[in-house]
Amino acid sequence: LYFLLGFSLGCCFLLALYLTARSEHFRQINQTESVAKEKTVLLDLLHSLFDCIARGLPEEQIYQRVVSGCRLATHGLSACFFKYKEDTQELIATTREGLFPLLKTYLSPTLSKAEMLSVVKQGERFFVGESYVGKCAQDLRPRILEADELEVMVANPKLKMHVKQLFLCPILFQKELLGVIAIVNCIQPGGF
Repeated sequence: LYFLLGFSLGCCFLLALYLTARSEHFRQINQTESVAKEKTVLLDLLHSLFDCIARGLPEEQIYQRVVSGCRLATHGLSACFFKYKEDTQELIATTREGLFPLLKTYLSPTLSKAEMLSVVKQGERFFVGESYVGKCAQDLRPRILEADELEVMVANPKLKMHVKQLFLCPILFQKELLGVIAIVNCIQPGGF
């Protein structure tokens, strides 16, 4: 009887070790695949940007490719580029991908869906230091804000928009601010 009990406990212990090692092995495989995907997305983004610059494409198309690449790299739902205007110290939403929510304007539930979409597509303006986007431009460092940290919650059942997470990152070139990229509901903000 003691032999069977010891044998059973030994088998359970070995099974637990096996399952632990197996899950660690699969985690490492997934991590390796994730790194490979991130490298592919980054190389595609760099190739796309190089192609834009080589062709002499307008600034707007370059920003569009930056937004697309950042959204893909972080697996975000939507993204927006806020271009920095040095003369007015403003950040203006110029390029969007997906239905990027408003961060400071409250949408009234009495608006029709078409009116709401019109307001959302116009974008917003922020002064440096104002709201999350302006603070990111002022500090020149990235931020990840969870839903409970956001003061303005843009949740509207008609548009089915709900901000769970907001990732903000300043875009700099030789220590000069070009703008701020904002990505909503990203799965892997570290991938950017």
